[in-house]
Amino acid sequence: MEALIGQPLFDRSVKPAGLTEKGHVLYAHAEILLLQMATMVNDLKLSHQYKGTIRLGVSETIVQTWLARFLEQAARHFPMIDIDITVDVTPSMSVALRMGELDMSLMLGPNMIDGFSSVKLTEYAMKFYAVRGLTDDDFFNKKSKSHIPIITYPKNTSTYSAARDTILKRMGRMPRIFGNSSISTIEKMAVDGLGVALVAEGCISAAGLEKLEVVGQDIEISPLQFYAYFQSGVRGDIFELLADIAVQVATQKT
Repeated sequence: MEALIGQPLFDRSVKPAGLTEKGHVLYAHAEILLLQMATMVNDLKLSHQYKGTIRLGVSETIVQTWLARFLEQAARHFPMIDIDITVDVTPSMSVALRMGELDMSLMLGPNMIDGFSSVKLTEYAMKFYAVRGLTDDDFFNKKSKSHIPIITYPKNTSTYSAARDTILKRMGRMPRIFGNSSISTIEKMAVDGLGVALVAEGCISAAGLEKLEVVGQDIEISPLQFYAYFQSGVRGDIFELLADIAVQVATQKT
């Protein structure tokens, strides 16, 4: 294409490479053509014929709750599309979206990411879980002598920061918090009596719930809000349809 036009379309002096002025002009025209084709496909109801691979980033909370149902519904609507899944924390997925390493992500929000649209999926209340008898009624009281750690999401997440700040205000001292990116590991540590798990409601497995109970405290951590982020413009209609499926599945009562 550059040989045909006779000018560079990409500025390769920077990483990642960016579009030149002529590249932006070409991209704008290409985007219009692709959107026109997408409209035609939609009007002719040919969406089931879409082909290709979608690189999808997913938060583990969604993996533990409704990802399987989403993939099942997506396969019904798009039988010729492959979905390549990456499970990671929101900060890492946000970077991957900006770097072009992911096409779409189901993760915490709301956030503004240039070139990406977003749709709210659902939200989950945050709950404290512990084995019976591990904590007492004044667990978060200033007079509490307890040094039982909180086991929750990693340090670079909003939940970790919110838990630290909220509990610090309540107890007057810095709480012990163990961050972990694996919900199954958080659950296992809580079941083993190593601490109190702070995770989204619905993430603990049925087997885990047989051994854990909700720690009844009046302390509140803001609920986790999940959004679908997807590319605007090129192939945007595919992602909008996938986002619609995600909303329907996420809001289903199970």
